[in-house]
Amino acid sequence: MKLSSYCASLAVFLFAATFSLATTYPSVQALTEDSLESVSINFLENVAGFNMTIYNVESFETFTARSWDQHLETHVHIILKNGDEQIDVHLTFVDGAFWSYDISLPPDQTLLGSEKSLSDYLILAKRAVQNFGALVNLTWCEDYANMISENIAGDSTIENQNAILEVVYNENCSTQLDTLRYVKFRWFDKKDNFTIPRLSLALSKTGLVTTFLRNLCYVATTEVDISEEEAISIARSYAESYAAKHNLNIVSVNATLKLERDWKWTRGSDNYAMYPGWLVFFTFDRVENGVIGYSVLIWADSGTVYDYGPQGFYTDGKADAPLSGTVGLIVAAILSSIIAVQLMLRKRGK
Repeated sequence: MKLSSYCASLAVFLFAATFSLATTYPSVQALTEDSLESVSINFLENVAGFNMTIYNVESFETFTARSWDQHLETHVHIILKNGDEQIDVHLTFVDGAFWSYDISLPPDQTLLGSEKSLSDYLILAKRAVQNFGALVNLTWCEDYANMISENIAGDSTIENQNAILEVVYNENCSTQLDTLRYVKFRWFDKKDNFTIPRLSLALSKTGLVTTFLRNLCYVATTEVDISEEEAISIARSYAESYAAKHNLNIVSVNATLKLERDWKWTRGSDNYAMYPGWLVFFTFDRVENGVIGYSVLIWADSGTVYDYGPQGFYTDGKADAPLSGTVGLIVAAILSSIIAVQLMLRKRGK
């Protein structure tokens, strides 16, 4: 795979993973290339379900760098080959802890193997979560695995006192990506009035685990002391000021209570911490230079305004509305990761 295409796929993957959440924070560990290879191959065999006796490791590449938010990110790129079949594997570790895994194929290629039965997918997903827990020493994985029962048929939502499991089947497979992510499993923790995405995986039609994401943020507090009405009142002056300056009128307002990551380190030294926040969105009466509304994010436990700015969309390859606040930080994260790939890639062919 060319470095440019690898950077592009990594950017997309990082953008998706940027929004991940969890309830524990990993300790910093020293990862040598040998230990990375051992853990990665172990993951492929015991979690992803690869039969490594028939695959040749064509290349094994790693790079490690401090990310824009000062966390140590280690990326692993493996090329597997079995005859004419080629599979590109990407794994990411943050501060020594497993974060994510996915695979990609050349455009005209499909995975070898036959389609599995519904019961097979359930068994394979359960085994993957159990083996992942054993690999990285996470006891809660067993609780998640036990939520998968043989009674699940088709799209399902399973809920217990502490967690929610969503199972989604992609019945209409029209693209390569559809076949790679044929069945999706997503687990959410329940904490007070919030649901927190924590673990997800996807299986191909042939039964391989093709994506696996462990979320690494944690909840600092769920305390809510600011009401919806108070949040809207605090936010309104920001939106009205912008609307008056640009001759716009506010036609509707919506407030959503959600857990938000402290991207800008305003509440301490750990920006993996999450806090409850009111996201207040004001919709304008018309689109002006791509701007459709204005959003204000307010911490629900303190009433402090965390982020604010106009919201819009892209047209003709140009940003009609400027990126602001947290959105800009997310873009910075992607760009810094791509730069790290270009500057720090280490190659070791086999």
